[in-house]
Amino acid sequence: MSTRKEAKSTNKPPYLAGPNYSLWKDQMKMFMCSSDLRTWICIENGWTEPTKKNEDGIDVVIPMKEWTTFHVQTTQDNYRALYTLVSAVADEHQKLIKGCKSGKEAWEILEKHFEGGSLQKESRLATLSSKFENLKLEKGELVRDLETKMNDICIESRDLGEPISDIKQIRKILRCLPKEFDAKVAAIQESHDLKNLALGDVIGKLETWENDMIEKKKDDRKEKNIAFKVSQTDEEDVQTDYDEQVILLARNFKKFLKNNQGT
Repeated sequence: MSTRKEAKSTNKPPYLAGPNYSLWKDQMKMFMCSSDLRTWICIENGWTEPTKKNEDGIDVVIPMKEWTTFHVQTTQDNYRALYTLVSAVADEHQKLIKGCKSGKEAWEILEKHFEGGSLQKESRLATLSSKFENLKLEKGELVRDLETKMNDICIESRDLGEPISDIKQIRKILRCLPKEFDAKVAAIQESHDLKNLALGDVIGKLETWENDMIEKKKDDRKEKNIAFKVSQTDEEDVQTDYDEQVILLARNFKKFLKNNQGT
């Protein structure tokens, strides 16, 4: 299996190793659109060899020597798109698109291979829907961790053709927080129309609340430590007083015995 890493240069296409297909798909589209938009147009619209009607009204391939500038340009764009895809996949995946004549054909083969057919997509979407509904902030996790888990689900769902709206994400994240967030959740719901809030703004408000809670817990621990030290010091002072009293009593008792022996 190839161990080549994903290219970081903006002059090289993102590299598809397999597990990163969802991310690669977005990156490849951006790469093509930014480097030469015509290559992505070929992926979207496809390409076929230039044809014309013969005397019998049948479509026949136009000999290359008769191609117009448009034919040359669209063919170059197509093979640029196809080469970009071939050079951006691991060796074990190149065999999937070997023999493809258009970038669109190669793109759709890779898409079907990694995302599956309609039945597989429905099954994966059902799994993602279940994961989304069962999302919650686990013990020891931060709001940022919850956002990351939700984002992973939403990206995969979007890539399978079913994007999850921001309002649905906001309502979900407000429902799956522990009780210590209840006051903040209520404040957000009462003071804002959720439809007009950006997901990032909601995350920001929750993180601010979370940070305040963390600082408060730190302050509480400091106060408890100080109280414990004061209590411990008081106990030591009491013990010291008691010890001194015992020593004084022993001395007085010795004096008493000595005086009695002399009489």
